[in-house]
Amino acid sequence: MKPRPIKSIPFLLIAAILLSIIPANVRAESGMYRNYAKGGIGINDFTDDMDDTGYDENFSGSLAYGRYLADYLAVEGGINFFQSDHDDVHRRTGEDGDRWENTIFVTSLSATLKGEIPMGPVRLYGGVGVASYFIFLHTDHRDSHWDHDDDDWDRHHDDEEDEDVVFGVHALAGISCEITSRFFMGIEGCYRWTDDMKLWNRYDNQTEKIEGDLDGYMVNLTFGFRF
Repeated sequence: MKPRPIKSIPFLLIAAILLSIIPANVRAESGMYRNYAKGGIGINDFTDDMDDTGYDENFSGSLAYGRYLADYLAVEGGINFFQSDHDDVHRRTGEDGDRWENTIFVTSLSATLKGEIPMGPVRLYGGVGVASYFIFLHTDHRDSHWDHDDDDWDRHHDDEEDEDVVFGVHALAGISCEITSRFFMGIEGCYRWTDDMKLWNRYDNQTEKIEGDLDGYMVNLTFGFRF
């Protein structure tokens, strides 16, 4: 298998540049605020079963609310979402065939315990947690006379849908930088391990089972405020 390019490297470089231009003399008075909210946007990539099946790196996003239990210990509840695509070709006799365009949408509800290490206006943090993953499969079926040169799939049929819910655990690490005593920005990486999902595609007399874990990572730029 040929190694895949790491598409997230430019993304990480941009984040590092953004963090480096925050004035060093900004000092956090954020200890007076016991709550925070943050959002994130970035990439998701699978590393195990879904990666082996060919599902692509794609968009991820997150929203979270946190409450400090102590000065540098917080519990955080979050909503995370990501999706991935995969095209699957099923050939019948001769030049006829079917093309199934699968898109998986995932929304998770998570709880995380986080510890922080303050370094002036910068905080390093890490955490562990649990989550439930709500998976929705949308499949777009197309079939026609298959053309080797034009890849012509011009006849569209009804879409199919299926869904499942699985449980998982995760570990995360990140860095945040105080812009003011209330506002901060940073970068966060999260790796997850999940149970196996089971989804079904059924079309005419054909059946396809999509089974496997959602193991993989998300890397997000984050922005938030304390209150």
